Amino acid sequence: MKSSRDEKLPSPPAHFVGRALRFWTDVIKEYELDIGDLERLRVACENLAVEEKANSILSKKGLTVNGTKGIKTRPEVGIARDSRIGFLRACRELGLGLDAGDGRPAQLRGWDTRRRRQHGA
Repeated sequence: MKSSRDEKLPSPPAHFVGRALRFWTDVIKEYELDIGDLERLRVACENLAVEEKANSILSKKGLTVNGTKGIKTRPEVGIARDSRIGFLRACRELGLGLDAGDGRPAQLRGWDTRRRRQHGA
């Protein structure tokens, strides 16, 4: 029987960076995921990456823009919001919550604890 140290963990998509890459890595190291769960994790990380990009633009350009009919909310505000919702929905479908302290994945109450990887065993 292979130990958890010998097991090859799924690699993240090559374009994941920053928070998306960290989240992927944290989840993959902590939980055993089937093919459907890996797709849900990919969707969660894609949404996280889009949110991070939108927030980066907002931090440089602000929340509003002057339009022909006055001040308008920048489109990136909606993109960031929608991406965050998508991320949280994908996490919920995976049975993951976020640890309030550091933003790392945490099991939701009632989630099957047998899916956690055995570390050091």
